[in-house]
Amino acid sequence: MVTTLVTRETIRDGLVTLATATGKWQAVYGYVPKDNAVRGQSPFLVILSLGTLQSMESEGKNPAEYSLSVMSHVLMNDKGSWTEANAEDKLDELDKVLRQLIRDNASGSSYCDAFTFLASPSQTDFVMIGGEQYRTEARVIIGHHYSGS
Repeated sequence: MVTTLVTRETIRDGLVTLATATGKWQAVYGYVPKDNAVRGQSPFLVILSLGTLQSMESEGKNPAEYSLSVMSHVLMNDKGSWTEANAEDKLDELDKVLRQLIRDNASGSSYCDAFTFLASPSQTDFVMIGGEQYRTEARVIIGHHYSGS
């Protein structure tokens, strides 16, 4: 019996599709975008592959966990009416949106058998992109695939 394994790209692309459908991010990327592509965008989300844990238990039964890094980016200040306080509030809102997205798609939709969070807190930070400061929040989401088919 030949077992067809799922690629991590399938799980990543599925999560990109689900996040895009919420309409809460100006853009959702399944790769690292170039600075000039995101300059001034806010908020935006980046979903990247982290790794795969594959178990080869028996023929036709090959559970896998596909780890994805998911990072929201919110512009700190647009030199207009958007302020640092707005950025913090937006980051908090996007955290809730992402948690709700994973809860609503805990069954994995058509992309995998389940989505879960890595059991650790999200990490917030500040980054400079294209000369602009962004507030970020990153977490690990795991796409579970329970069989090899």
